[in-house]
Amino acid sequence: MTDEGLSASAGGAHDEAGGQYRRALAALFVAHALNGLEFQGLPLGGQAGTVESVALETDTAVDDIVVVLRGGRLFVQAKRTLRWGRPLEEAARQWLSAVRHADFDSEADFVAAAGGTLFSAVAALGRALDRLRSSATSLTGAERDAIGKLRALLVSLGATDEEIAVITRRAVVLRRAVEEDSEEHAELGRLLLDQHVVKKGEGGRAWRELVAIAGRAARLRVGYTTAGWLTELRKCGVPLTAAREASASDAVAYSSVTGKNLSGVARPLT
Repeated sequence: MTDEGLSASAGGAHDEAGGQYRRALAALFVAHALNGLEFQGLPLGGQAGTVESVALETDTAVDDIVVVLRGGRLFVQAKRTLRWGRPLEEAARQWLSAVRHADFDSEADFVAAAGGTLFSAVAALGRALDRLRSSATSLTGAERDAIGKLRALLVSLGATDEEIAVITRRAVVLRRAVEEDSEEHAELGRLLLDQHVVKKGEGGRAWRELVAIAGRAARLRVGYTTAGWLTELRKCGVPLTAAREASASDAVAYSSVTGKNLSGVARPLT
C-alpha cells in the first residue's frame, strides 16, 4: 500500500486524498458531538468521552484534529493508511512533542493516530496500548513486538524513559473508515445524525455537509463548539430536528491557531 498521509506541517500544502480523510474523520467526531453520544474506542467512558468541540489545522504538536472531550483533550494525527515506517514515525514524533509541551495534561489528555486502514502490526500496537492501560499482565507475541518497536522508535527520537511511559499510557490507535460514504464509520456518522440531529431521511445530506464544513474549517484554521458546528450545518439548509434547532443559536467559533474566540464567548481550547 502507498502511504498517502498528510505532511502535518502547520499551514503547509497537503495531499488532497489525505485531506479528504481528515475532513471526514473530523466530521465523525462532530456527529458524535451533535448526537450527544460518547465517542467509542477511547480510554474515557461515559460522559467523559462526550465531544464538546472540534478544531482542524491547529498550532499544537499533533495538529491535524484537536477534540475537546468532557474528560480531557484528544490530539489526533490522521492518516488514510497507518503502517510502520514513515506514518508511525511521524505520529510518534508528534506524540513526543505533545507530551513535552507544558500545556499537556498527562492525567487527562490523550494523543492518537487514526487511519482508515491499519496494517496488522499497527493494529497490534493499538491493542497493546489498550491492554497496558488496563493493567494486563500479559501480551500476545505481536503486541509485545509492537510495543518494543514503539519504544525503540521513541528512544531513537530522543525520548526519556519518563516520556516513553507517558506516551504508552496516553497514546491511542484508532481505525475509522470514513473516507467514502459507503464505509462503515461514515455510515455510522449518517445514522448518528438522521432523526437525532436532522429530520428523518436527511442524515446522508447532513453527513456530506459536515465533511464540507470541516474542509472549510481546516482552510480557515478554526474550530467550533458543538453549538457552532450545529449552526454551520443549519446555514447549509439542512432541516434540523426541533430540539436541535433551539440549540443552534448559541454558536461558538474560535481560531485553531491562536485560540482567539471569533464570536465573543470563552475560548474552549488552550
